[in-house]
Amino acid sequence: MWSGLKNIMRINNRDISLKAVLIRGIFAVIVVILIMLNIVAWVLISKRKTLEARQDILNALHEVDMLVGSSQEKARLYAEIIKPSSTGKCLIIDREKGFPEDEYPVGEMFSYSYNDREYLCMYRVHDQFIIAAIIPKADIIKNTAFNFMITTVTCYILFALMGIIVYAFLKKNVIQPIQGMTLKVEAVSEGNLDVRLKETSNLEFSMLSDDINIMILTMKRYIRKAAERLDKELALAKDIQYSAVPHIFPPYPERSEFEIYAHMSTAKEVGGDFYDFFFVDDDHLAIVMADVSDKGIPAAMFMMRSKASIRDRAMQGGTPAEILTDVNDTLCAGNDQKLFVTVWLAIIELSTGNMIETNAGHEHPALCRDQNYRLVKYPHLPPLAFMPGIPYTNRQSCLYPGDKIFVYTDGVTDARNIQGDSFGEEGLINALYKAAGDDPKATVESVTEDISSFMNGADRFDDVTMCAFIYKGKKEEDSAL
Repeated sequence: MWSGLKNIMRINNRDISLKAVLIRGIFAVIVVILIMLNIVAWVLISKRKTLEARQDILNALHEVDMLVGSSQEKARLYAEIIKPSSTGKCLIIDREKGFPEDEYPVGEMFSYSYNDREYLCMYRVHDQFIIAAIIPKADIIKNTAFNFMITTVTCYILFALMGIIVYAFLKKNVIQPIQGMTLKVEAVSEGNLDVRLKETSNLEFSMLSDDINIMILTMKRYIRKAAERLDKELALAKDIQYSAVPHIFPPYPERSEFEIYAHMSTAKEVGGDFYDFFFVDDDHLAIVMADVSDKGIPAAMFMMRSKASIRDRAMQGGTPAEILTDVNDTLCAGNDQKLFVTVWLAIIELSTGNMIETNAGHEHPALCRDQNYRLVKYPHLPPLAFMPGIPYTNRQSCLYPGDKIFVYTDGVTDARNIQGDSFGEEGLINALYKAAGDDPKATVESVTEDISSFMNGADRFDDVTMCAFIYKGKKEEDSAL
């Protein structure tokens, strides 16, 4: 919404600044005006100097004519004294020498070549002689150039002063208001919606400021409504995600062979961690702990797809390796976002304690036997949806009555305090030892408290999901039945 306004109010880095544009524009206008004025000035000054030369010649001819009468000797005498200009001359020409009177009209000024120089000339005729007055053209051009230079310098000075005045006016009334508004619009575009424009240098900018302020208020109103709507939608999504995993405990109060408790806490409104447990048949319980590679809504959607795929495939029968092999190919199809999910899947035969598990890139499970906790480490295969065609393998073990299994996501071990230290596997084992004699719910709650105490108010950036399971085995009365 603000990109168009920013483009109007701000020139990007590849362009020159508004101030430079204005300066260059004023300079270009002044140069064009000065060139035109110079041309006009040259024409006018040349014409004026030519008229002045004509008048000087007329005056000289008239003065000589009045003094000499018809005497050629007097004419020669006064011609030496009276001159039309400092470099001009009055000449007495004998008519018998054949002056081309027909070529040059009497009383009109014309160009005349004399002693290899060009002159402006005018003459009057007497009976025996001609009185001519001449002025060198070079002098007229010289005087014209001098006057033109004076006029040009004066114009330059006047227009320079005018340009400075115009620039100062525009800077105060145009540039500075635009620059101020640009800075505030940039602040708004960066997310500061508390900015208010108060430009009152002229009516137009005042109206523009008011319009922008109205836009900001409208945007704040729309953002607030959108945020409220998004909060409601995320709250609904969180409820849906919460309802998608088992959340009523104890989940199977009629079964005495085991106890189980799980808890999921997302870093955002919705997350990518999930757990699940369900009966494959009356004697086999499946437990799932998983973590999607991303966070937020994309991870939540992929989490729902992964959870449903694992449960649906497990209900068809097969070992954990066979289940994850098929689910991996299913999740790879249409995975345009390139998400993946780490999964620990175990199927426990409750009558015997036999457990078959498969680990697809997930954290090592913790086993407690005889009040001693340890991480059960063995080679992992890649996460699901990482690449198709991966053949997953099983690991088989046996649980004895009283054995506990604690599975979790990396949000537990990766939890960090203010100093940047991580909770780690050592911190997890120590926390589990504190709750070694507790039931599953107390164990999960105790580990959660230890993590919170360790973080000491630091922000949490990852989802935290845990599941505790105690195998009790079949009682004798159950076996008798």
